[in-house]
Amino acid sequence: MTVELHVATALLHDIDSARNPLPGREVARRTSPVNPTVTILDLETAEAPEGAALVDPIFQRTGFHDIRITEIRWYDRDGYFIAPSIPLAA
Repeated sequence: MTVELHVATALLHDIDSARNPLPGREVARRTSPVNPTVTILDLETAEAPEGAALVDPIFQRTGFHDIRITEIRWYDRDGYFIAPSIPLAA
């Protein structure tokens, strides 16, 4: 299943260096047609619940350059929350 992650383009360097991997494998990257300051990452993942279209990882800064993903939330194509948050190990 492929899901989208919308990221402010200026923050992509943080995503690329995340210590906890994003859920799945990045298969494409494109500029948002609605907002040119946003990049959309397409992630192929088996972790997504049925009907998921959007993923929302919650990040925590752990140092000046380091971040980690602490939680993942899933949404359908219309933006409705469809799955409980998945807390990740600290």
